[in-house]
Amino acid sequence: MAETQQNTQKTAETQTETQAGTQKSSYEIEDTEHLNARLMSRNPMYPDIDLPKGVTTYNVGRKPRVNDIIMPQDWKRISGQHCILKYQEHPPKDDLILGISVGQMSSLTFCLLMHSINQNPDPIIWVEDLSQSGTFINGRRVGEGNQILHVGEEICFGKPSQHDPAENHSYIFCKVGRPTDHPLLCQYAVQSMLSSGTFGVVYKVLDKQTSDWAALKVIITGHNLHDPRALEREVNIHGNLVHENIIRLYAHHEEPGRLREFIISGSDMTIATWIVILAPVLVMELAEYGDLQEYLKTHGPLSESLTRHIAWQVYQAVAFTHSMQVTHRDLKPENILITSLDPFFVKIADFGLAKAVDGRTFLKTFCGTQNYVAPEILQGAAGYGQMVDIYSLGVIFLFCMTGKWVLDYEALAILEVAGVSEDCIDLLRRCVQPRPQDRISAKDALQHPWFRGE
Repeated sequence: MAETQQNTQKTAETQTETQAGTQKSSYEIEDTEHLNARLMSRNPMYPDIDLPKGVTTYNVGRKPRVNDIIMPQDWKRISGQHCILKYQEHPPKDDLILGISVGQMSSLTFCLLMHSINQNPDPIIWVEDLSQSGTFINGRRVGEGNQILHVGEEICFGKPSQHDPAENHSYIFCKVGRPTDHPLLCQYAVQSMLSSGTFGVVYKVLDKQTSDWAALKVIITGHNLHDPRALEREVNIHGNLVHENIIRLYAHHEEPGRLREFIISGSDMTIATWIVILAPVLVMELAEYGDLQEYLKTHGPLSESLTRHIAWQVYQAVAFTHSMQVTHRDLKPENILITSLDPFFVKIADFGLAKAVDGRTFLKTFCGTQNYVAPEILQGAAGYGQMVDIYSLGVIFLFCMTGKWVLDYEALAILEVAGVSEDCIDLLRRCVQPRPQDRISAKDALQHPWFRGE
């Protein structure tokens, strides 16, 4: 267990010494009002490093008498005087209300999610390296002069060892929030807002126990949602879907709480989020590289080769969900998340609109995104099934290669002019057939000639 010495008397003034210990403790409710920030350990063997208020310069190293953050003597990659950290806080500015979302969780419970923007930049840490083994920010050596460490970035004292985990001394620069007793917010440090949508707001968080990144989704039920069972359905369905091309659901918590506040950071502002009668929360796998829609906006239409590579992964996921009698209903580029660029790896997300079906049950509620919606839904058909997902996939991959919102055979004609292979056109044509019974299944699509060699 780590031992932390605070407010240690040095000569005539009070100075804080933090001694790094041997094991990271489990999360607990704590008061962080006395802290400027925290360096959260990425190595579960070691504790976090607190940066207390009242001090702006922190000397880091193994020598007890000259350092504020004292590293163990057996950490041979750390110098006696390793580096200097200079914390810089920015003056606060007036708050501005960004927006208010109100949702009804039940007839008696309401959720208020309000964002206010302080407009003041996040604090920073100036890092001065004094060591021979080096100090690294996001894998790059600091070198001569001072380098800036931003909130959410990684600092490593000494070069990480590829063979000995005990020699990896990496930390994430985190802001600290006000006390909370919500179990998930005790376990996860919220760092930034990633996105907001119909069903809620998604934040990037760091697991205090494993030091792994995750995505925390605050669900605003009742907002554009008429089925009170939708959240329960999302949790139950998503939790049972374990596949390499489906975003994992790690945890969820639905018990309401009292008024709470926690601070999260953005690139140039601080967002304070108040939750009254705390909203349901999901913790999911983080996709580091955003979604396919963002990628297409940045890079434009994709090559046939890359489209085939992405399509193979998505069809694998859809074939799996259909075998589990689950229809997504809201497949679109925004729900195809990118977890790696080299190799390009994607996963399906957001089963908030999914509904488990068996052979006797059809999907009765239209709530998909219209650009990707199958004709039978728009025509108000009495019942529609898993083939609505297949139609959506056809439109998605037509859009990936054309970059145009043209549907069906008009888009296929564009592909022919562009020189796309006949196999590709044939598969997509079989996906966007007007009649559901004429479409190819996800399982059969994986056997199509277009995917040979994948």
